[in-house]
Amino acid sequence: MASLNTSNDRTLPATGRRAALQAVAAIGAGWLAGMMRPEATSAKKKRNTRVGPSGPAGPQGPAGAQGPAPSSLIRFGPESENDGTFVESKAACQPGEHAVGGGFDYSLIDTLQIINFVSSVPDPFLDGVVPTGWVAGVNAEPPGGAKQIRAYVICVPD
Repeated sequence: MASLNTSNDRTLPATGRRAALQAVAAIGAGWLAGMMRPEATSAKKKRNTRVGPSGPAGPQGPAGAQGPAPSSLIRFGPESENDGTFVESKAACQPGEHAVGGGFDYSLIDTLQIINFVSSVPDPFLDGVVPTGWVAGVNAEPPGGAKQIRAYVICVPD
């Protein structure tokens, strides 16, 4: 039978070594399990969780700083209506704002007309100029029949 030489020169049989290791493992596992029990770990917490009655309300704090301005706003133009072939609407940003996008809403009252979208562009629509509005127009064939359009522009502060 194989033996194990320990530091104090005692000789244990291999079967004894296995039994000793199993005993140490069992003791360690039992200790660890005991530490993980809720009642073992929460004993300190229970002592520190006592709460007394609430005190009186404190004084009102100072007003907070004003938040940032909205990053974008939508502005609508007037609703334009026309019985002819072409109808147009313009939307404008307010002073201190510029346009970053836009579009339109269109409704055709006479459903027998064919719609040709003519334009939906920044206003002014010029190279190198910062737009401050949006203009949209549609064409419908044949002439006649009521149609409505309303442009909108997306504005941001300068």
